[in-house]
Amino acid sequence: SPLTIWQPAERGGLSAGRAVVALGHHARAAADASADTPPARGAAVVVELRDTRATSTFRADASSRLQAALDLVLPPPERYLCAWHVAGPEPLSIWTAVPPSKDFVA
Repeated sequence: SPLTIWQPAERGGLSAGRAVVALGHHARAAADASADTPPARGAAVVVELRDTRATSTFRADASSRLQAALDLVLPPPERYLCAWHVAGPEPLSIWTAVPPSKDFVA
C-alpha cells in the first residue's frame, strides 16, 4: 500500500554559533486518513545547539566548538544496514543506523 515519508523542514546545518540536526523522518501508511497532511508539530525531532560564546570575539572558533560538541553527543553511525527494500517503478529502501559504540543507540 502507498506510503508517505516526511522530513523536517529544517534539514540541518552548521553556521557560526548554531548547529541544527534533524533526527530521522516520519512515515505514514496511505490507509491513514491524514497521509497527505504533514505530521503534527513535534512528530519529527530537530535538535539545535547554540554556542553562547559566539560573540564577535569568539565567533572564529564557534563552528569548531559546535562540531566538537556534535561529535561528542551525536556521532555519526558506524554504518547503515538495509532494513527494508521494495523494487519496482518506485523503489524504496529504508536503512537503519549502526551506533558507533554500545554507548549510543540508533
